[in-house]
Amino acid sequence: MKGSIPLTELIVLESTEDKWRMLSSNLIKELKTSGLIKLPSGNMVRINLIFTEIIPPENSNGRTSCHVSTNIKGVAGGLANVKEFFNNFLNNSTWTFLGYIEGDNKLAILVIYYECIELAVYTVQLKKQKNEYIFSTDQLN
Repeated sequence: MKGSIPLTELIVLESTEDKWRMLSSNLIKELKTSGLIKLPSGNMVRINLIFTEIIPPENSNGRTSCHVSTNIKGVAGGLANVKEFFNNFLNNSTWTFLGYIEGDNKLAILVIYYECIELAVYTVQLKKQKNEYIFSTDQLN
């Protein structure tokens, strides 16, 4: 099936951690797998993926800092603290996948898998963006 997928959406990866670790440990050059995406129509579509880099949680680092504006008086600081805590909680269990959607025109994709809540989110490169937008490791830290 040819068509378009949303820019950013949830995805179910159809591979396992043992395969991910093989790529993240450089035992293989790439990982060919697939993922399921729910389209706005409600239909599910399977896409073929080629990951060229996987960064496991123990090799990811980064912290989130939040500034919150709200119309609820006196809670902005508390909301910022909660949001920072939750984002850092999620970030401590993230796997980062860099690669392409396989097809006639390879499309760059970045997938973040949140192990602690067992959800993955992808984003694809827009035509006007360069590969560096998706693949720059500076974007990941």
